[in-house]
Amino acid sequence: MIPIQSADRVVTQNSNVGRSMNYRLDARNLRHIVTMLRDSVYSNKILAVIREYSTNAIDAHAAAEEAGSVGHRTKPIEVHLPTKFAPELRIRDFGLGLSEKEIETIYISLGESTKRQSNKYVGSLGFGCKSGFAYGDRFVVTSWNAGRQTVYNNVLDDYVPEGARCDIMAETQCTPTDTGIEICVPIKQGEIEECKQVALNFFKYWTTFPIITGASEEEVKEACAYKKTKSIFEGPNWIIYPRTNSYANSSKGIALMGDVPYTLDWDLVKR
Repeated sequence: MIPIQSADRVVTQNSNVGRSMNYRLDARNLRHIVTMLRDSVYSNKILAVIREYSTNAIDAHAAAEEAGSVGHRTKPIEVHLPTKFAPELRIRDFGLGLSEKEIETIYISLGESTKRQSNKYVGSLGFGCKSGFAYGDRFVVTSWNAGRQTVYNNVLDDYVPEGARCDIMAETQCTPTDTGIEICVPIKQGEIEECKQVALNFFKYWTTFPIITGASEEEVKEACAYKKTKSIFEGPNWIIYPRTNSYANSSKGIALMGDVPYTLDWDLVKR
């Protein structure tokens, strides 16, 4: 997504300035920044993980289609919801995958994004791929790229100066047609059911519903049924639905942009 830029500024430099120093992001402050993301930016941490990694996945399919993989934009991603015996959320796309250099540039660099030059993508801020840290101290990235499958373990670690590290856990060969990224986030046992419900409530708005495991056929069918709900308003790249879930009240609606639902407060709109 192309971010909105502020208006041009006219900056006057004082002639008495002898020299200037540039602002920078010190790697030693990474843990502090991640903590702010966890405690201040993401109020619903489970939803943040689901939203950020699943929208990254559909962006990966959009990028693959731009690169010539016809049909990727409507190809469903795969989502494994946590269960008692497999307490982890896994979100898998079938895009182009990432090389080790791209992992280093995108996942390990705060604020880095490859999506700011096009509105064909959902993301742009460069924080979403670190959202696993908003929920816990570890998440795993598996990349299939250029005939290699590589597993990266991302860990918050107070014993390293930066406060976090990325370990390459395994490298194996795969077929050149195996491409994409899978994110694996361990989910606390007491939050498994919440994670499932939040995910189904999020994905029910999607144009291309993911292939979901870890939920019953009835639960998936109920979520998919929401697509039959009649919209209230529509535009070229947006649609507004009434909000019909157990957390709703009469003053709430849903604005859907890029398959991402945003709560709409009708009381504020009326003002």
